[in-house]
Amino acid sequence: MKQILLSMQVRHASNVRIGFKTAELRTRPLPVPCRVFVYEGRPCGKITCEFVCYDRGAICEDNLGDVAYLKKILHTLQLSEPELRRYLLKPGYIHPIEYLMVYPRPRKLAEFGLDLPPQSWQYLTSEQIPKDLRVRMLEPNNADGRPEPTLTEIYFRSKKEARMSGMITPTTDDDGNFYCHNLVPCCSSFRPYRMCCVDCGQLHCPEGE
Repeated sequence: MKQILLSMQVRHASNVRIGFKTAELRTRPLPVPCRVFVYEGRPCGKITCEFVCYDRGAICEDNLGDVAYLKKILHTLQLSEPELRRYLLKPGYIHPIEYLMVYPRPRKLAEFGLDLPPQSWQYLTSEQIPKDLRVRMLEPNNADGRPEPTLTEIYFRSKKEARMSGMITPTTDDDGNFYCHNLVPCCSSFRPYRMCCVDCGQLHCPEGE
């Protein structure tokens, strides 16, 4: 899953955090599926939350003739009709917001190795993600083969905290060699959930999956 940093005005970011805004409209489509870190503009100037986008749908001004559809879109995006019509001078893309996570402590750009926020959005590498945010709990693949985050996600502030949680399980490769010593099982240890590495932030599959 790709990871991006997305800039939002304070009003829109606030509506995302409190659950009023449930989709994001962009003229430059996001690379779904993706994990989205939200940079909230000034006066906040920090990364305040994140969410996941799995899908997107195209929208243009021609779609706004249906009054019921228009009202639904305005409510979903938390925009006024004039704002939406100004935005759709060229085709746009609606991205439903899923699995919102609001940070108890807003993060500075420097924690992501950045000096300036993107004008719209930019890709992030795994190395740029703070270590305590790399572990994102994932359920096993569902019917369509798409892993989904759980509703109760766990983040560790350090490797020490992860080890103290008792969730660390060494995993071996086909030759019996340990290839990662800091794997965190997702949810229950008695089910074949995927595992995420505290060090590298990458997903690893347990034996037999």
